[in-house]
Amino acid sequence: MSSTRQKMLLFAIMLFAIVSGSFAAGAFVLSPQYLHLDLSPVTSLCREEPGLNNYFFDFSDNRFLMQGFAAYWGSKNNGRAGFGVWGGYRQYHSKPYTAVVLDDSGAPILDTANNSVLKQDSITHMVVIPAYAGILIEKSATFGAVNLFAGGVVGAGALVLVKSMEEQSEESAFYSVTTVQDTNWQSMHNPMQGNKSDGVAVAPLWVFDVHAGATYSFAKWFHAGAEGSLLMLYATDGFGAHSATFNSINPGIRLRIVFGNLG
Repeated sequence: MSSTRQKMLLFAIMLFAIVSGSFAAGAFVLSPQYLHLDLSPVTSLCREEPGLNNYFFDFSDNRFLMQGFAAYWGSKNNGRAGFGVWGGYRQYHSKPYTAVVLDDSGAPILDTANNSVLKQDSITHMVVIPAYAGILIEKSATFGAVNLFAGGVVGAGALVLVKSMEEQSEESAFYSVTTVQDTNWQSMHNPMQGNKSDGVAVAPLWVFDVHAGATYSFAKWFHAGAEGSLLMLYATDGFGAHSATFNSINPGIRLRIVFGNLG
């Protein structure tokens, strides 16, 4: 986004905040979220999916930084309702996997220099993208400059996995940009045989969120604070093949930067 467009967007947000703070009962919210996402469904899929089950991923670090936006309307000491959307991503890398390279007839290719069969290392990259949106409902109360609120989000979303596989010519921190092809690798040696080396898997989600927090009013039209949240995800069909129904509870913290008269 250009500098001019950024300035125009900031001006529009501030204008909306000042107007709503003076005449309306509404707010626009910047809501970045720090989320501990349960990745056990992803681990299970990688273990069961042909083309991935020979690669080892370490999903133990499951911290995600989500970006979010919301808008709501209502009253300061009563209920309020609106809509919000959040999304983020994180990339994981497998450990290298070594496969025997075969020719078109299925015979191992010999490495004459070393008098042994030719082997090829490969690595898989996995981008995990959680995203969701829903209706926001809250109950709020104001005590001076402090605004307390509690509520929830009901909506839908998706857990998206994007995989890509690359060859590793030799031990190095740098990998070739050529995507591994499944032309002459036998299935018993090559986990990508009969599978696309690049692909996307999507698990549609039902989303339920409960949260509570507080903000402080620095001006009639500007407030800032934080909230604790529990994000509940339910996938009726998982990722489809080689995946089952799953549900998870994911704790997190959201910052809340509010432009408007409803902190």
